[in-house]
Amino acid sequence: MLQSNYIHEVCRLANPKWNIRVETSLNVPWENIEALIGDIDEWIIDIKDMNEDIYKMYTGKPITRMKKNLLKLKEFVPIKKLHIRIPRIEGYNSEEDIQYSANWILENIGVKAEIFSYLVLPHTANKR
Repeated sequence: MLQSNYIHEVCRLANPKWNIRVETSLNVPWENIEALIGDIDEWIIDIKDMNEDIYKMYTGKPITRMKKNLLKLKEFVPIKKLHIRIPRIEGYNSEEDIQYSANWILENIGVKAEIFSYLVLPHTANKR
């Protein structure tokens, strides 16, 4: 989303029959999102967590901009075009945190969030 001008140009040049999807965290200036509202057919939003402390611990950024953008986006984009994902992130969020986030999304956005697990691969030694 930080390259919204480029994304807009690609969408403008794309075959109009194509469905354009974007996957984003929405943690960008609103102007970047607003510029693409007419271009994007489906929004896949990875929110990480709705708990401010967990969000900041994982992303290094405050949750404020993402939350404001999410609430604003629902005013411009039909709910059926919004897909919100909440990851289980080992060492960051618990099942209670995930349920809190899913409930917040349902109550405030009107979307049932998709919950999924990040795959954590064990460190393997180099065998020679």
